[in-house]
Amino acid sequence: MGCKNEGINEGINEGINEGINEGIKKRLSATYNIIKTHPGCNVPLIAKETGIPIKTIERHVRELMANKKIIHRGSNKDGGYYAQ
Repeated sequence: MGCKNEGINEGINEGINEGINEGIKKRLSATYNIIKTHPGCNVPLIAKETGIPIKTIERHVRELMANKKIIHRGSNKDGGYYAQ
């Protein structure tokens, strides 16, 4: 026998998850937009421009590279990211 609040809790959880996912998408888009408008930029610059923590930017960069949205050119020390 289910709890009366089961449907309510499910609705609340869906709302929370949608809000979180929307926030993640906005931050990922912000990362991509900086790379697109600042060709050759690096992680610290992206973090500074967006206000997003460096570790999060690094995760975004890995995801964008895996999806072939960006590429890295140059050395690890002096290279930067470019939109595809």
